[in-house]
Amino acid sequence: MNPLVVAAADYFSGWDTQRVGQLTQGTLTFAMRMRGAGRTGIAIEGGLAGEPRWQLWVTAQGLAVCAAWHNGWRRHDVPVSGLDDGAWHTVIVTSGSGRVRVWVDHDLIYQAPGEAWFADSAAKPGGLDTLVVGRSLDGERLMGEIADATFYREVFIHDQALKVLEQPIPFSTSALVNHDGISYRIPALASVEGTLVLVADRRHNGPGDAPNVIDLVCQRSTDGGRTWGDASVIVPPFEGGASTDACLLYDQSTGTLWALFSAYAPGSSQPAVLRGDPGAEALIQAVASTDAGQTWQTPVTVTPTNANPAVRCLGVSPGAGAVMHDGTLVIPAYHEVDDGEGGLDFAATVLTSRDHGQSWQVGQPIWADGHPTYESTVFEGNPGDIVLMARNQHPSGKVLRATSNEYGNAWDNVDFLADVPEIFSQPASTPLPDGRIAFCNPSALLPYRGWGVVRASSDGGVTWPYHRTLNADRHGYQSMAVLPDGQLVVAWEHEWDSIDVTVCPPDWLHP
Repeated sequence: MNPLVVAAADYFSGWDTQRVGQLTQGTLTFAMRMRGAGRTGIAIEGGLAGEPRWQLWVTAQGLAVCAAWHNGWRRHDVPVSGLDDGAWHTVIVTSGSGRVRVWVDHDLIYQAPGEAWFADSAAKPGGLDTLVVGRSLDGERLMGEIADATFYREVFIHDQALKVLEQPIPFSTSALVNHDGISYRIPALASVEGTLVLVADRRHNGPGDAPNVIDLVCQRSTDGGRTWGDASVIVPPFEGGASTDACLLYDQSTGTLWALFSAYAPGSSQPAVLRGDPGAEALIQAVASTDAGQTWQTPVTVTPTNANPAVRCLGVSPGAGAVMHDGTLVIPAYHEVDDGEGGLDFAATVLTSRDHGQSWQVGQPIWADGHPTYESTVFEGNPGDIVLMARNQHPSGKVLRATSNEYGNAWDNVDFLADVPEIFSQPASTPLPDGRIAFCNPSALLPYRGWGVVRASSDGGVTWPYHRTLNADRHGYQSMAVLPDGQLVVAWEHEWDSIDVTVCPPDWLHP
């Protein structure tokens, strides 16, 4: 892309100012450095006859993008920490396609609806006659420096922004592409001695859940996700109904790759099972492979040894399970509970096996602060602690976190994570080679599910201070695994088009 104009001083020429003032959308890039903690002020401002029309502020909380509109302002407050640390920071601001996006240093940190660009002030005709950098229109200087301020006509997409930021760009491939009414959904990913194994739903009558005709298909990659073999059916539709929502787990001690999944009889659905409709049935089945997904054994039904016969709908949370340091296998799950108002709703739990998958036990459900919990992801935090992070209906809009040092038979520290948004979608996690935990989920409604963000925690999932945007647009369910060379691999739904696989360099999740 070619720049439209580049600042060569602390102001733009009259001609360049007019060109910028005509933009209805576009991109601004610049570098900034503040001279001390708590410094604020205007970084860039445009106006007409001394009247401000567009502003970019450095605030105590981060940045603010403001465009004059009728008798008021369109304003986007962008929370950013650390801009006043005295170091240089690269900033990219775009406005277009109905939203404002902001990248700082390494990643997309903000996107929200409502464009706020220069021609948005057309309700006050006349455009711009002044555009200044590092100061306000009335001459007040920013307590810092702005360098290389550049405007583009085009609205940068995420990969273009990463190139400007000189950040590594993960490569992606489309593993399963929807076609002819067939919809591939619900990825489950495992790394088995260097081979990537991807299992997913093949939904024959569109993308909807059961009741639908759904079988499970498997693809393998032996070159780190660059190419994929043909998809093969590993589990047919259960009795002609649905085999769905697979969760993979590789037990290295036995060389067994497990896939546990939910099975619904023809015409069955979660609501039908909960109502007790005649013929409605839901259960869990398991299928195993001992050759990295090349061949699979016959599915068997999983009945927990401590199952409550009153539970009608015990389901698997899709994605990936966990193997604890003592060899215990852990699969995230859910089942219905009394909602306290005379009805039923779901609560997250786990299935555990301490004999390498020969028998399973179900844990206690998590009903969080009076609200249901649903699909979840699990990992081992401190040795012996199962950490569960769940989709939920809590009004906080945050991911639930709970821990258990009793194999899910009791849960402690049930809380909602202030720094991890939750938009009611399945999450995923995986341990990293450096001891941290990676977590991924869609983080915003755009208004569709989107903005897939990968986060890293070094304290067992209590805090998630570092994050990178994997996919800035449509993003649904996901599953993660790590290759022997440390590359993080994410399989994710590009709703409603395909299941894509993104391979991230080992240093991608580091500051």
